[in-house]
Order: sequence, then C-alpha cells, then structure tokens
Amino acid sequence: MGFCSGHCEIDCEIDRIADDEFIHERLPMKVALFTALRELTIDEAPEPAMERADAAKVRIERIGVCGSDVHYYLRGRIGDQIVEYPATLGHECSGTVVETGWDVTN
Repeated sequence: MGFCSGHCEIDCEIDRIADDEFIHERLPMKVALFTALRELTIDEAPEPAMERADAAKVRIERIGVCGSDVHYYLRGRIGDQIVEYPATLGHECSGTVVETGWDVTN
C-alpha cells in the first residue's frame, strides 16, 4: 500500500470501490506525478485511447512503490538519470485488462 500502510485516501478509495465495477468505471483516471524534489501530486488524466492493434488497456488496481521511486522522490535522480518534472510515478502494478487492440488474441 505504498508509503502510507493503508491510511492513504487513495488506497482507501480504491479498496472501497474495488468490487463495484459500475462505480469504478465512473471515476476519472488518476495519475501520481513527481512535481519537484520531495513533492508528489495526484491529478486526473484523460483515459488513453486504444491506438495500436497489439496494445492492451489495463485498469490499474494496485501499485507498489519501487526503490527507484524512492530514489527519484528523495534525490531527483539515480546516477545520471535525472527526473524531468512533472514525471509519472510507479511502474510495478497489477490490474485487469479492460480493452485490447484488434490484433490481440491472448
């Protein structure tokens, strides 16, 4: 559950709606952004369009905080990889495939 161990407003909202697809589908897509050193924001973002035949759209249901996320948050960099703000946060996630491109078969 990230840094907050279950006390985060976002995690609580996800847990509340996880079993109710109707409510879940109506919620706007959220994105976590690094906006400056040691600063994060949660913003709304448009849902991405299905633009490729071999792509899949996944409704993210859980996300972990990776060691690289912590380094970027605390130091704004890992070695010579420097964050350019705003930058998206999180890459270790799980979810449900909700749409596939026309060439996806499995």
